[in-house]
Amino acid sequence: MLFSFSYSFLYFSNTESLSLAAPLAYEPFSTLAMIYEDEEDMEKALQFGLITAHLNPSDCEEWVRLAEMSLEQDNIRQAIVCYSKGQ
Repeated sequence: MLFSFSYSFLYFSNTESLSLAAPLAYEPFSTLAMIYEDEEDMEKALQFGLITAHLNPSDCEEWVRLAEMSLEQDNIRQAIVCYSKGQ
């Protein structure tokens, strides 16, 4: 029941609330990316993953993972950008 409440709260919260609470923290966005990936909403998982990566740019493995997710969504341009940041 607690997970359901937490998920509902996160689902209805907007990203502005997260950025105001901790503007440079990548962890809340990473958590949202994982939740959406678990829910198989890969588009939103990728969006929050990109926010995470921009806030934590030194994580090369994450950039490569996001590039692969971008390719799966037929977004070649975004994949190229992600691969270039993951080097």
